[in-house]
Amino acid sequence: MIAKKLRVPIEVIKSIITFFRFILLAVILVMLATVQFLPTEYFVGAGALIGTAIGLGASRYISNYVSGAYILFSGLYKIGDYVRIGSDEGIVTDMTVNYTKVKKEDGTILVLSNRGVLDKSVINFKVEENGKEYIVYPIRVSFDLKLTWGKIKAILDDTCNEFKEEVIDIRYEIINVTRLEVVSDIIIKVDEPEKIPPLKSRILQRVLEKISSSSA
Repeated sequence: MIAKKLRVPIEVIKSIITFFRFILLAVILVMLATVQFLPTEYFVGAGALIGTAIGLGASRYISNYVSGAYILFSGLYKIGDYVRIGSDEGIVTDMTVNYTKVKKEDGTILVLSNRGVLDKSVINFKVEENGKEYIVYPIRVSFDLKLTWGKIKAILDDTCNEFKEEVIDIRYEIINVTRLEVVSDIIIKVDEPEKIPPLKSRILQRVLEKISSSSA
């Protein structure tokens, strides 16, 4: 079934079918209006209704529909993926041709219009390896250069060792070094997106505790 293959609700497929039915109906009405032996007044009301619909929001609906169709068929993300859209991130819990729902780290549900989604940067943390799907997520941390590199490296090494049994993989990369700080990503690899928020919170807490003890 196409809905199952694309990992979208069956309502999305139904909405697409309804959209094309609407387009087909509009085309039929236009064609009938050109038939000379039919009184044109029969189509005045229908034409007025169609014109009003377009004026009141059909163009916006069509734009949102096209955006939703692009997201759906391009595989930009699917239900269950862990994504960052603009400055918001979380698990995609629902998709239609009009909107996307994202469950944020604090449990709240963010509803985004698909047209708005394509106006923002979108990062999907899902990766595929050997036919399996994983979430590879970077947790950004920064260190004041008042700490020596030896202490910074020890904090990163200890943190990775502490959490290695809870994830498929964990490592760190140095992202940037300035006069004042060292910026690093602690990158975790898990098999379920629901694991990201609690792991992120605990890792950041442990890094903070280690920084505090190293600075004392």
